[in-house]
Amino acid sequence: MPWVLVPLVERMPVHIHTAILDIAVISGGRVMISAAAKQLI
Repeated sequence: MPWVLVPLVERMPVHIHTAILDIAVISGGRVMISAAAKQLI
């Protein structure tokens, strides 16, 4: 993580952290599912 972002992340509330993680997991899952679907078709 770039050193510029560290103070910002440390000041974030926990629910923002979890929201960012949720977005990352959901978008990553969509990418994996779409890649798998393209291979099947």
